[in-house]
Amino acid sequence: MRLSNLVAFSALAVSSGVLAGDKIPEGWVVIADASDQLSNTQGQDGWSYLFDGGAGSTEAAMPFHPVWEDGTVTIATWGLAPRLGCSGLDVDVCHISRKQIDSLPQMHTRSANGCCGPQDGLKRPILRWSAPNPTAVRVLFRPSFAFSHDNTFDLLFDGESVLSGGTPSSNQQFSVEGNHVSTVALRMNPGSICSYMYFDLVVITPDCNGNNIADAIEIASGFAIDTNGDGIPDSCQCPGDVIDNGIVDGADLSALLSVWGTSGGLYPRADCNGDGTVNGADLSIVLSGWGACPQ
Repeated sequence: MRLSNLVAFSALAVSSGVLAGDKIPEGWVVIADASDQLSNTQGQDGWSYLFDGGAGSTEAAMPFHPVWEDGTVTIATWGLAPRLGCSGLDVDVCHISRKQIDSLPQMHTRSANGCCGPQDGLKRPILRWSAPNPTAVRVLFRPSFAFSHDNTFDLLFDGESVLSGGTPSSNQQFSVEGNHVSTVALRMNPGSICSYMYFDLVVITPDCNGNNIADAIEIASGFAIDTNGDGIPDSCQCPGDVIDNGIVDGADLSALLSVWGTSGGLYPRADCNGDGTVNGADLSIVLSGWGACPQ
């Protein structure tokens, strides 16, 4: 991936509508926003649409079925039970829709006593976002049930529930953090009747160098080096320590000079500022950081 594509991909950092009242803290950037990114393509921008039949069951991908146009917006559903003709419309009973009239994503549950169509037991819709690399995340989540009874939801990090809830009396807003997270998922659990939930879901993640590109994206794309695998670009951690031994000294200077004019070769950390070439700017970083690295 070219650096220009990285910047384009990260435009979400500036354009995304973060939940009202929330500010992106310094050193973080929006990496995923359900309202802006959901599409009819599985896996696009990291989003997948799944369902299962309850605890212990196997997850499956939801099939996609376009439904109708109202003249202003195309409504498309991710269906758990294809084309049941609910309420006379060619629409799936249980679905996640790309855009509703109010532009918020929506999820439907389905249970044995559900709205209409064949009653074939519990179905739980799952919306999952996969990070390009395991990373620290903060998830901003606001559920809003437009019609519900005894349904509940779970927010999961790497398959483990980190937040559970039921029908909110008003638009409650949650903020949940995790470290080294690979997947974030929202799962609706049906109660006694079919229900739907509108929601906002935004994921923010570290951007240690403040360039509006998530660290996880830079590392996954090879534009940032993470030799210790902690999810933080080396350039943000004692960047002059070329050989990564906790001290900036003559060994680092020698390593840098040996790959001068290249992208780093045997010493990828020699490109201290990550601009693609080992040159005077990197030499300056080594000299200015001389001595023991900060703990």
